[in-house]
Amino acid sequence: MLKTPKTNIHHGVLFSTILAGIDVDFLCKEVGLTKEFLLKREGTMNTEQIIKFWNLTNNHLPYDRPGLALALNFKLDLAGDLGVLINQSENVLEVLKVIVAFRNLVTEMVSFKMEESDLYVKFTITPHNLWETIDLESSISAADYTIANFYHLVNNVVRKDIAPAQICIKKSKKAKLEQYNEYFNTNSKFGDEYYILYHKKDTLTPVAVRNKNLYAYYLEILSKANDAETDNNSLAHTIKQQIYYNYWPYLPTAEEMAGNMLVSYKSLQRKLKNENTSYRELVNEIKSEYAYNMLNSKKFSVTEVSEILGYADINSFSRAFKQMHGVEPRNCMK
Repeated sequence: MLKTPKTNIHHGVLFSTILAGIDVDFLCKEVGLTKEFLLKREGTMNTEQIIKFWNLTNNHLPYDRPGLALALNFKLDLAGDLGVLINQSENVLEVLKVIVAFRNLVTEMVSFKMEESDLYVKFTITPHNLWETIDLESSISAADYTIANFYHLVNNVVRKDIAPAQICIKKSKKAKLEQYNEYFNTNSKFGDEYYILYHKKDTLTPVAVRNKNLYAYYLEILSKANDAETDNNSLAHTIKQQIYYNYWPYLPTAEEMAGNMLVSYKSLQRKLKNENTSYRELVNEIKSEYAYNMLNSKKFSVTEVSEILGYADINSFSRAFKQMHGVEPRNCMK
């Protein structure tokens, strides 16, 4: 009997679809999921559900290449414990080894392979044969998303653009090489496989945030979140818990959080207003807490905290910190 492959739900792409305009109730009905199932962030989708999902994106989103468009919301891949492990890596090559190993553990629908030579590093993405046989177009959209996700991930961890040496994709009905050339800033070609090829020297670029104390601090945050009172049912409390567990050290936008919680952006803002707060205030509170605790621990420099929290430069961070705490960041380290 032929084994039907399954995959852990990739919430990043599901919520990207919701943010792109797909109604969550429509998504659940078409794919055969429930809101409760989505919010639990666990479980698997079978082959039929995965194909339905990608056909949904192909048919209902206003993009020629929906996989490429959805991958623009790549930040979720840098969140939570996986994000900490990524930021613990020394360079891009180590990051991509982590990602390849992780993806191969959680999905049977797509396999990942990395090959190194003296000059190049090649990442091959192979959709399951059954998937391509049943529905080639949906498998191509998923491959587009995966390759684009790798590309954005690399640029994000080094905080600059690194163009691949080459992109190879399988030809589909709407695919045009010009779209891929412009998207990836490189030469693309049609072939019998999907891969993204990098110059070896580029994969040795150091990651922008690398600090061995980061993982320990992440565990401390989770411990505090677990110890927090459990009878607090406010939306503000729920949002903070979501950020602690699923996003740290990335701080999502209000629109992203609304999609994650399966509510509209306006509904999220209205409910927070009823609790006498706003999403911006919650994010500022979390940033304030992160900044103060990391500096007070004396394990992180001002520069490191500024980078971790996503400030443009140290001066911007220092101004924000003084506004929040009334003192310069360096004074917390004494």
